[in-house]
Formats: sequence, structure tokens, C-alpha cells
Amino acid sequence: MTTLLALEALAAVIRTIESPFVKYDCVFVYPPAEFGATPVVIAEYPTVIVSHAILGVEDTWRIKAQGIGLHKWTAQVQVFVAHKTTPEFQVEQLVRGWYRAMADVLLANRSLSDAVYYLGDASTNDTGLMTMTTGYLSWYNQHSQTPEPYWGIMFTIPVTQIFNQDMG
Repeated sequence: MTTLLALEALAAVIRTIESPFVKYDCVFVYPPAEFGATPVVIAEYPTVIVSHAILGVEDTWRIKAQGIGLHKWTAQVQVFVAHKTTPEFQVEQLVRGWYRAMADVLLANRSLSDAVYYLGDASTNDTGLMTMTTGYLSWYNQHSQTPEPYWGIMFTIPVTQIFNQDMG
């Protein structure tokens, strides 16, 4: 399985969240599968962007066994809940259900329907599933030269994939 297929499977799982409600067409995989596809524009809330985290995290490639490779990487899920001008007390209400909702859907499908080997960090004693940070998130909307600030939640999710690997 490729990283892109895993991201698409993660987006599909997120689309099943019923509360807090997120519209199907407001969950995006970034970058999109097709080169030149329309850029993600945050036009309504919540908007969810699922991507491969590339800044400040490691990707690890290992040999699991003869002919089997292991790729450990981090998925990033950004949930944009409001524009930065929204008062903090309102933001608190908007983010309230997301932590549990994400945990529920991910724990119910840790392999993302076999798109990944497992979600979470098996190297920790408590097999940590994800970390969350709430605050300002930035996103470049179409034609913007500087990122726009939004209130949101950043989920980081360790991912492990296995694959057949030619070895010499």
C-alpha cells in the first residue's frame, strides 16, 4: 500500500464521524492524487485536511523480515473549526467533540481497512494512538501569498505500513 492510499483511507474513516458533523466534501487529502487538481480552499467549517507530516518528523524504512519492508511515518490531520477572529470561548465548544470522535473511529479501524499495518506508536508502553494540539493553524488559500490563520486541532498519528521488498 502506498502512503497516498493510506491517507485516502484515513480520510474515508474521518468522513464516518457523525458528531461533530463534517460534510463529506469538506474532508481533503493533501496533496491531491491528481497533479494540478484544485487547491484546498477553506470555505466552511469544519474543514479537515489529511496529509503526510513532513516537517519535524521522521520517516523510517526498515527490514521486517526477508522480503518484507516496514515504513513508519506520521499522518497529520488538521481540523479547521473557525477563523482566527472567532472568540476563544466559542472555539472551545467547536473543538470539544473532536478528540473523542477521532479516537473512536481510529480505534475501531486501526488498520484503515488494511491500508496500513497499524496506527499508533507500538514503541511506547501504552501504544499511543495519536497526539493533539489545539490552537492556531495556518493554511494557504488559493492565490494567497501568506497563510491564513484559523482555529483548529492538529492530530498527529504514527502509521506503520508493511510491503514486499526486493532484497539482494
